[in-house]
Amino acid sequence: MLKQRDRHCIFCKTPLTQENRSKEHVIPKWLLYSLNVRKANIQPTHFSNKGEMLTKRQHTLEGLLAGQICKVCNCGWMSELEEVAIPIIKPLILGASVVVELNDAERQLLSRWTAKTAFVLNSSSNYLMNIPSTHFEHIRLHTNSLPFKVSTYGQQNHGDRPFYWIQSATWILNGKSNNISKIAAELKNSSYKIGFQFRKLMLLIGYLPLENIYPVIWKGIHVPLLPKNGKCGYYEKKEFSWLDSEKAFFEFHFGLQATILE
Repeated sequence: MLKQRDRHCIFCKTPLTQENRSKEHVIPKWLLYSLNVRKANIQPTHFSNKGEMLTKRQHTLEGLLAGQICKVCNCGWMSELEEVAIPIIKPLILGASVVVELNDAERQLLSRWTAKTAFVLNSSSNYLMNIPSTHFEHIRLHTNSLPFKVSTYGQQNHGDRPFYWIQSATWILNGKSNNISKIAAELKNSSYKIGFQFRKLMLLIGYLPLENIYPVIWKGIHVPLLPKNGKCGYYEKKEFSWLDSEKAFFEFHFGLQATILE
């Protein structure tokens, strides 16, 4: 029996039935094999804003499936996206190519793949579902743009941890405002920041929905995928944990900040 929220495809809104419902691997099968993590045990955990554990699951990465996708989307545009993204992603994972040297077309593909993977993860996880339904539709229909105020970034590390992800809605806020506490609270309920680490490759997608709030990137660390140019701030910091996958990914994810422009 499908749950209430499962009755429509998250991407195209087609009503789901037992016949047209697909079970999509959140982390694509080709990537599970490439990273050799199919049988890796994971414990996705959702913490409150106060650091209290709210829910916890336990299963293998291969068992991490999304059940809110129709077969037409799964076997259509999503399958086509995987096919063209694989030749770009595999060398990045191994460190045989570098994010900063990707051309515009490659950045667009990697950005769309990052968004698709992040949205599928969020829809199937025990975490805040802050992604607007229009964002799912946008990724399905548009190949060279992201939803308004969404941005994606890439970088690489020199460590060897095979896989990790972080979902959060917490931002370091820069700028002056009399309502910083209110803005921070609103972002916790409406923004999202989802990051992946696939061996040497790190990917990040962020959404700042509030007016006059824009991303602040770590210069030289957050390599923009889409949009390649746009309104944002930056800061400079000398030390980055290039050799430690865990620290590098943590710094990459939480190092994406926000600024208030009033």
